[in-house]
Amino acid sequence: MNELRPVTTALAAAAAGIFILSQMPDAGTDWDSANWLGHYGLHQIWDGAWWGYLTAVFPHVGVLHLVFNLYWLWALGGELERRLGSVGFLGLAAATAFAASGFEIALMGRTGVGLSGIGYGLFGYFWMRSRFDREFQLAPQIVQLFVIWGLLCIPADLTGLMPIANLAHGGGLVAGVAIAASWHGRPVKWRLGGGALLVLVFAIATLPFHYLPWSAPWLRHEGLRLQVLERNLDAIDLYTRALELEPDDPWTLHNRGVAYQDVGDHVRAAADFARANELDPTIGR
Repeated sequence: MNELRPVTTALAAAAAGIFILSQMPDAGTDWDSANWLGHYGLHQIWDGAWWGYLTAVFPHVGVLHLVFNLYWLWALGGELERRLGSVGFLGLAAATAFAASGFEIALMGRTGVGLSGIGYGLFGYFWMRSRFDREFQLAPQIVQLFVIWGLLCIPADLTGLMPIANLAHGGGLVAGVAIAASWHGRPVKWRLGGGALLVLVFAIATLPFHYLPWSAPWLRHEGLRLQVLERNLDAIDLYTRALELEPDDPWTLHNRGVAYQDVGDHVRAAADFARANELDPTIGR
């Protein structure tokens, strides 16, 4: 059964199939509502759609993005599934996918898409496992490629050349390294260190479900939640902190204006409504 690599095949087929469906004329282009493609927006995840961490690996934004990720999934994932077994490989893939999504949301305040987080996770596992097991050796060219490509992706994203989920790469990579060290490290201090690193990785990855005060989208989401509960003063505080991070977000201004209005501060409410309408004349309609 392992020789058939069913998990690797299923992941690749799902990603390829979803990409084909996403190219259909009636597929739509609104990623925030593309749940059927596996992509869930930040607010949906914060409202409890935790599985969006895992399904985010399936959608891809272009043919090259898909082909590159499928190649490394098959090259590294197929080999790891053969060695670890399908159940062990599925656990590794799921753990690295969760860490990749969690890092991107926790540290960048946005969702990533694609299999590259898993790809870097498999690379990290392979690389760390090779420290303890000669059967898990990677060709130097593969190591160089992953390192160079990962470094090139950083300025490409920062300069706006292309959007790349670098923190997803990093989260998957560190998770793969930590899993290999905690399971297979020798001497025991490697296992202890790997276990501690793994706990840290998943603490960071789960932060978006609990506390993310450096993220304007999270502050907006929490502000709206409190506003619905009629805790308007607390909502105003969160909206104000969100605006300190992103001063020109019209929806935050509009919602804070509503909260000001509900507590009777009509002067501040009018100022927020005016600024929101200036930024987006369709807001509030």
